[in-house]
Amino acid sequence: MITKTVPVHLIVCSLLTLSAWGADNLTIANGGTDPVSSATFSVSGDKTVAPSTVASALASGNVDLQANADTVFSNSVSASSTTGNLVLQSGRSITLAASVGLSLGGSFTATAGDSGANNPPAGTPAFIMDSGSFVNAPAGITINNSGGGISLAQLTTNNNISLNAGGSVTQSNQLTGSGLELLGSGSYTLTNSSNHVSTLAANTTGAINYVDSGGINIGTVNGTRGLSADSVNVQTGGNISVVGPVTSLHNATLGSNDTIVLAQNVTIETPSNFLILSAGTEVAQSAGVITAGGLELSGGSFSLTSSGNAVGTLAAYTTGDVSFTNAQSLTIGTVNGLNGITTHGNVSLAVNGRITISGAINANNVSLQATGVTLSTAYHINASSISFANNTNLSLAVSAPVSSAILNGSVTFGQGTAFTLTTTNGYDPVAGDTFQLVSGSITGTPSWMLPALDPGLSWDTSQFTTTGAIDVVPEPSTISMLLLGCGLVLGRLICRKVEGGTAFEASGRKKP
Repeated sequence: MITKTVPVHLIVCSLLTLSAWGADNLTIANGGTDPVSSATFSVSGDKTVAPSTVASALASGNVDLQANADTVFSNSVSASSTTGNLVLQSGRSITLAASVGLSLGGSFTATAGDSGANNPPAGTPAFIMDSGSFVNAPAGITINNSGGGISLAQLTTNNNISLNAGGSVTQSNQLTGSGLELLGSGSYTLTNSSNHVSTLAANTTGAINYVDSGGINIGTVNGTRGLSADSVNVQTGGNISVVGPVTSLHNATLGSNDTIVLAQNVTIETPSNFLILSAGTEVAQSAGVITAGGLELSGGSFSLTSSGNAVGTLAAYTTGDVSFTNAQSLTIGTVNGLNGITTHGNVSLAVNGRITISGAINANNVSLQATGVTLSTAYHINASSISFANNTNLSLAVSAPVSSAILNGSVTFGQGTAFTLTTTNGYDPVAGDTFQLVSGSITGTPSWMLPALDPGLSWDTSQFTTTGAIDVVPEPSTISMLLLGCGLVLGRLICRKVEGGTAFEASGRKKP
């Protein structure tokens, strides 16, 4: 009799590995009669193995089940009292039917679309856990499908969970473990509110959306360090500690109901994209730098004071203080639809370059340290106190008189502050035009660089520290000449009246 290659193989106590593959399907179901042993089946074809047979084999060691086509678990395997590791290798797909559970004492490793299969059938490989199914493997869970997606139900382990997918990864139930590693080119949508791992790491070209009920470290899992993805959205019920670098090609969001501590670089590679940091209490930066086209801050207080931060635009809506240091010029503007800075706390910005105000700042106290600040007639700074560092060059472009103060609060101009006013859109100031720059007390006097006016006009800055405004007035010489001209005209009129026979008293009445 001629025997054929078996479709199912077993590694017992790691003593024997059967490397040949059949071209058949494997089903683990009640009533299965095919054995799980080191002996080959005498006839190839579809095989059905009883769950109890798999469990018995696991009691003796590690079990490696191989099928050239599909592997289906129609019934549960209970082997939690054993220490054997279960390995599944299928040429196409692996499926756990609804409510089927794998209760193991060791680890679980599954590979769909395994490259070792001999001429597997056509079709996109998949790893599928139907509703209500679960895998409990204390020693770790690894699921690979580089050629397709992964559909998860409940995963439970005391060790790490590693997922590698070429398609989308979704879940219908929670996953829990020590660490979670995300690999491949697929997108990950793992947003069950009961998920919890201690450490998250990823290296994928797809998007990551992950929700965790507790706090997590973004760190190292199985040698993968930090997060690298097309886009990142991580939301947690507890703290986020970034101890591994976060790199996102596009937008990224780190959201915590508690605190976020940045101890590594967070980089948004596309200059037009943004980073969102949202925390219920505070966000602190102990090391590393933020590199992003835009940065949105929301929640509690923020202390992001690394001198290497490189952000283009900043927007914030917070309940606490905002302290931010930037290595380049910074615009206060719009990020992800949020414009300007609004906080119940203080704002302190230290910028190696110029700050451009393209969004209002509303805060308790505002401190701006920069080589220059470009103010705006459309977006004002409103605070109890506003201070500018020494040698700050302030600038404002106007296209009309300014009736609403640009700076609302007690303003301190540092020593050496210069204020440059320019006109735009063909505006030519005339006598009587007023520019209300400050509403509040003023400490310190800036030097002025003001646009040229028409002949006969001049700028009056003498009342600025009192009124907060500067004005366009006629030049004093022009006024004197005007008064002299009026006197000469009046004198000639009087002379003409006297010569004509009418005299006037000093009071202006006619003499009799």
